[in-house]
Amino acid sequence: MFAGGLESRSHARHTFGMKKSDVTCPACNAGYRRIELTSRPGTKGTFRCLLCNQLLEVLDGSTDVAIRLTVQPEKTFEMQPKPL
Repeated sequence: MFAGGLESRSHARHTFGMKKSDVTCPACNAGYRRIELTSRPGTKGTFRCLLCNQLLEVLDGSTDVAIRLTVQPEKTFEMQPKPL
């Protein structure tokens, strides 16, 4: 048996060249999972928040980046007092 087990070796090989991070929109607090593959080129462009259109990242195309919405912020509404 390998030190650390077969699964950990396979996982390490699979994630080589991959960076995972989380991004939060500063305007509406939507949460995104960001995965960057450094092993292949991507597309130039921008990524904007899907909920409020805030610019979150400028992509230069040097790496392949995927961004997925994971947390939608709860909308809060001001409560109007009930008339007496």
